[in-house]
Amino acid sequence: MALNIHAIGLSDVGIQRTANEDAFVLCPEEEFFAVADGMGGHASGQVASTVAVECLQKYITELAKEPQHKFTFPVHAGAGPPERLLSNAIQWANERVFIESMKNLELEGMGTTIVCAKGHGEFLILGHVGDSRV
Repeated sequence: MALNIHAIGLSDVGIQRTANEDAFVLCPEEEFFAVADGMGGHASGQVASTVAVECLQKYITELAKEPQHKFTFPVHAGAGPPERLLSNAIQWANERVFIESMKNLELEGMGTTIVCAKGHGEFLILGHVGDSRV
């Protein structure tokens, strides 16, 4: 039985900050959802969070579906295909954020947290990096 998910995305700067560094992606057709929060006080957190969610979406919706696709990043030995997919998507997005930071000195050191979820049948696979919580 597939999960019945209704997704709505909303972000607010809150009372602590003057700029919102959040970015999110909702892909209900793929049962994939992600939120990234640029690291406050670090260079270009908004850029990092936007790059991260765009790359996660691209990996899940395009790259992982290519016939020659292989999971190239390391994962826990007991991980099954859905966990490998989500882990590799996160690691690929991290690599893209790092590459973007190397292209422009103004972006050097940028970073973001990630929280994401991917439906798989009756299961929901969760992934996170950083201090953001699911």
